[in-house]
Amino acid sequence: DDIFASDLMNDRYPVRVELSGSLKEDRLPLWTPLIYTGFPLQANPESGITYPLNIFLFRFLSPSLALNISILLKFFLAALFLFFYLRMIGVNPSASLFGAVAFSWCGFFIAHVKHLNMHDAGIWLPLLLIFLERFRRQRRLLWLLLVAITLGIQTLACHPQITYYTILFLISYFLWQELSATKGLHARAMALIYLGLILILGLGIGMIQ
Repeated sequence: DDIFASDLMNDRYPVRVELSGSLKEDRLPLWTPLIYTGFPLQANPESGITYPLNIFLFRFLSPSLALNISILLKFFLAALFLFFYLRMIGVNPSASLFGAVAFSWCGFFIAHVKHLNMHDAGIWLPLLLIFLERFRRQRRLLWLLLVAITLGIQTLACHPQITYYTILFLISYFLWQELSATKGLHARAMALIYLGLILILGLGIGMIQ
């Protein structure tokens, strides 16, 4: 039971059934009377009740169908995002496809199928890389705004460890990208300001949860 089912069927799916019923009544399930003498679902981040994909899927579909689509969609999005990133940096189509499949079906995602929040958070890393690469090439602040929004969506997926790892990677990648490409104190100071604003806005969006 603990290999693939326990957390999924004993916690994640029942909470999403409650989410689905509440959304169909045009409300968020901040509280449920169905656990003990009442339980604050919003206080449990892994409920995922403010994660945009959950809100959309469980609002319009039955809970069982929404759950299955959400799991399959995550494998698809993980592959799609990494494929486009690899193509963007010049990797040939065959190698990009191989990398995308290897990433989306890697041991991490397979082993944590029952931990929906880990999937929900992990799939957004390649999209962050796409927007960072776009900013490096075009120097438009729109791409940094999209980085922050993507980080915010990942934060709403509510798996703090994955977001923590992503932030460490984001800081390292952005500073390597910017400090190696810019010269002068002013340009490097602006890079640090941009990085700070990305983190503030991204985590600020996550503060909804």
